Amino acid sequence: MNTDKRGFGFEKLVVLFEQTQSELQKQAARLVDIALVIRNWLFGWYIVEFENGGAERAELYGKKLLQCLSAELKQAGLKGVSLTNLKQFRLFYETYKEIGQAVPDQSSIDTTN
Repeated sequence: MNTDKRGFGFEKLVVLFEQTQSELQKQAARLVDIALVIRNWLFGWYIVEFENGGAERAELYGKKLLQCLSAELKQAGLKGVSLTNLKQFRLFYETYKEIGQAVPDQSSIDTTN
């Protein structure tokens, strides 16, 4: 059966679908990876900024800030915010502070609340 009305046959149509699906899945995975790197860096930045200032700092620091934060975030339904992960976010930020130059939306996030 020849369905070649636009310059390619049915097999080519199937291949185009497969190639498009494969390439777009790869792009989506890369975008998710990039978004997670930015999220993790920002979470680390938030922690460090909070630890370095603010009236609540001394109060929460003595009460194990990261443990309290982890519990509160989990209760709010966030995933991936274990005590270990929060420590890793902070370490990631402290190790790669220069990433902030590549995170343009960082300055638009209101951290005053």
